[in-house]
Amino acid sequence: MLEAAGIDPAALDDVDARIGHEEYNRLLVAAMNITGDDALGLHMGERSSMLDFDVFDRQFLDCQQHPRHVEVYLAMKALAERKLTRITRQGALAQRLREFLAAQPPPAYADMETAARWFGISVRSLRRKLELEHASFTGVLAEARATVAKRMLEDPDRSIGETAHALGFSEASAFHRAFKRWTGMTPTAYRSQL
Repeated sequence: MLEAAGIDPAALDDVDARIGHEEYNRLLVAAMNITGDDALGLHMGERSSMLDFDVFDRQFLDCQQHPRHVEVYLAMKALAERKLTRITRQGALAQRLREFLAAQPPPAYADMETAARWFGISVRSLRRKLELEHASFTGVLAEARATVAKRMLEDPDRSIGETAHALGFSEASAFHRAFKRWTGMTPTAYRSQL
């Protein structure tokens, strides 16, 4: 099958060997021809997890990102965080809820019903489980909003007023008060320590 896809089998002797996108597609077509299954790729996806694939070189995962389009970067990062949270459903519920809420695009944060549905439990169960962890939905939501606000304030090209507006505050002064309540410092003080 490798030869049918134009791949030298000896090239895969190295455990760190990778094949390119074109080679992978040719390999998939060869496998579909051999099996007669035109939906083989879909069937493979049903039986595997995203965590099964080692497709990124570690050096790229560990490097600092400098996005040109911050809005697109934040949206993509939020999407990736939502998917990662859903994949790795481990850990305390309050932490998972915080990550879920922080991954929502501001200012439209999920309400308690939406969050409970996402976790596959009732609102009552969500409230009860949070209480067992000495947490509340309102408190976790405030922590998530603080996380998103900090992330946005880390962008030096975005003014504090723009951040306030993007987070759904009608006035920058309301954002200042909320940020100080969440973090114990003003947005300006937070920015100055970066």
